[in-house]
Amino acid sequence: MPANADVEIMSVKVGDINDIIPLRITSSTILFKCSAHLFVAGSTRIINEDRSFWDHEEREYLFISYSDISFKNGQANVECEITIDYSPEIDDYTAQVSDARIIEKYAIDIDLNGADIDEEECSYDQLAYEALLDDHR
Repeated sequence: MPANADVEIMSVKVGDINDIIPLRITSSTILFKCSAHLFVAGSTRIINEDRSFWDHEEREYLFISYSDISFKNGQANVECEITIDYSPEIDDYTAQVSDARIIEKYAIDIDLNGADIDEEECSYDQLAYEALLDDHR
């Protein structure tokens, strides 16, 4: 997937959590930084290089064709900060995640090697219609 692609995320599942570093511990919360391996499903629009024409002399596309792709089981590694609230007064030390955030949420690389991918070519009518909609927003 291109490095600057806009991706609509449908679902995220957490795989492994590693490299746990405590940042702040109080009597009722723990804040820690960690690395998380995610499994991601989503969709995006890409240039279909097989149907586009690249001019080697001009070093630009003379004709660009697009495809919409949807994927399942894409993988990403992210750095997170997680806050856990707990209550030591209760016998079972009940704990729950009260906050979780991805530190670099606008710079996530999603690896689609091994992912389930469905690709659909964009028609020129569809692209023209979307361009008209964008002009009127």
